Amino acid sequence: MNKLKELYKEISSSIWDRIPFSYNIGFRYSEVTITENLLFDIHKFNVNNPTLKINIYEAKNEQEIQQYIKFNINNPSLAINIFEAKNEKANGNDLELCLEIEPSKYVILVIQAKKLYFTTQKYRSISHKVNDKYQIELLEDYAKREKAIPLYMFYNYAPDFKNKNQKYYGCTLAFSQFIKENYYLKVSPVSWKIPTFDELHQKHHAIPLHTLALNGLKIKKTIDNYCKNYNVYTKSELINNNRWIEISDKNNQDFSKYISDEFEPKYRVILGENK
Repeated sequence: MNKLKELYKEISSSIWDRIPFSYNIGFRYSEVTITENLLFDIHKFNVNNPTLKINIYEAKNEQEIQQYIKFNINNPSLAINIFEAKNEKANGNDLELCLEIEPSKYVILVIQAKKLYFTTQKYRSISHKVNDKYQIELLEDYAKREKAIPLYMFYNYAPDFKNKNQKYYGCTLAFSQFIKENYYLKVSPVSWKIPTFDELHQKHHAIPLHTLALNGLKIKKTIDNYCKNYNVYTKSELINNNRWIEISDKNNQDFSKYISDEFEPKYRVILGENK
């Protein structure tokens, strides 16, 4: 059984259930909260694995001080590392997924999370503007600098969606290029057509999170349809460099209060290919 695939399905189902529950009790369930819950679920999954080993490191950069928390999983068939940025500009709903597409070869997915407003079934915050720049432009600018692949991660609950596995659509992904070409209308002035859940999912423009557990070469083929200018990294390039020093648990702090309008990922997750 593909353990990562089952994990992603559980995460998606949880999001699907929690969105209406939180709405009905009047609890604010934001993108930041959902993203942090997603990372909690990954960590919980690994804590329940008897081979788990946790190492915590601090990354130092003279230009921007960052702290990363690394969860190193000693499992030959399931390798997950999670990093947290200590950066006052870091956003709790911005995320990097480093995905293994071939043995020891990774691509970086830079992700902007957006929650579906289930009363309207629209992603109305997708048109968020920061000063004079739309958020999608900041996302793509960051991806260009990092030689990464820009995507949106959607958090969903759509009760009218007819699919026997509808809960697996609680967390889905779409390439920013598709969103930009179809909903970011470059007229004068620039305007947005706000996408609905059905528009993105009935024709599979957005795909379930568990798709990331497919064969890496199949994923790369899909990526190449939307993005050409990205790098392939080794794991050592992602984590083993002179920025890292080991720190103890007592030095951990909560930086979730620091939110920025810039695209500045708070989390990086390295996902090994699950065979």
